[in-house]
Amino acid sequence: LVITDFESHRLVIAEIECKVLSKEAVDKNLPAKIVTLDPRKIQYHGAFGTSIGRFERPQGIAFDKYNENWLVVDGKNNRIQILDAKSGVPKASLVPVISSNSLSFPVLSDVDFNADGSIAVVDVQSNSVFIY
Repeated sequence: LVITDFESHRLVIAEIECKVLSKEAVDKNLPAKIVTLDPRKIQYHGAFGTSIGRFERPQGIAFDKYNENWLVVDGKNNRIQILDAKSGVPKASLVPVISSNSLSFPVLSDVDFNADGSIAVVDVQSNSVFIY
C-alpha cells in the first residue's frame, strides 16, 4: 500500500495483510476480509523540500504496468517525480509543459499511466488533462 502523505510531504509505504473470514460471515453480509497493518513494516520516503526526492504536498501517485516505477505528483513544486518502485529512490523529475489560456501556474493534482505508455497529468487550474 502506497499513500501520499499530503501534510507531512512524504510517501508512506505499508505492508498489509488480508485475511479472508469464514464463509458464514460472508453469508451473513459481514465483512469478508480483514486487513491488518503492521506498524513495524511502514517505510517513509521523502521530506519537505524542492530537491529531487523531496516533496511539497504530494498528492497523486501512479504505477507503471510492470510496477517498476512510481509517478508522484509533487503539487506545490509543480512537477512529477519518478521513483524506483523497489527502493523508493528518485530517478528523475519532470516539469510538465502545460499551455493554457491562464497566466497562472498549473495546479497538478493527479497522474496516471495510459495503456500506450503515455502519461496523463491533471491540471485543476485549467480543468484539463494533458497527455505526454
